[in-house]
Amino acid sequence: MLNEDVAWLKGKQIHSLDSVTGKIEGSTIVYIFNYYDCEVCIDRGFEVVNFIDSKRNEESIKVIVSMFCEVTSTQKRNSYKGFIYKDKKDLIRKGLKYVPTPIMLIVDNELRIKDAYIFEVSQDNKQLKGFIQKCLFIDPHYCGSEVLL
Repeated sequence: MLNEDVAWLKGKQIHSLDSVTGKIEGSTIVYIFNYYDCEVCIDRGFEVVNFIDSKRNEESIKVIVSMFCEVTSTQKRNSYKGFIYKDKKDLIRKGLKYVPTPIMLIVDNELRIKDAYIFEVSQDNKQLKGFIQKCLFIDPHYCGSEVLL
């Protein structure tokens, strides 16, 4: 049910994103998880992060953890060697009215959400595959306000 309700996120601007990750140039993919999230759901999100990065031959997803600092065990468990940004004050989720996490967002250079996928225990694989396809076809260097989906 959660992914049927992501339409309210589209077009929302994440004002605090660049204060956590640094300046965003072009379109980007963001994966946000929280210490209190379902471990299976967090791991499923990392499976998708690792898959997309392997297909794009680069670390193309900004991974952000909110509200806790120790991420080593999560990185090891998921064989993730990339950098994880820390949103210790939970600024991004607060700005999005405490959106459920873990969540993956497609964001344009104006920090507006173009699409979203919330990882949940009983997820729709067809919907997830469609979201992954969108992520694979994003041009990270495209700076227009329209994301090529």
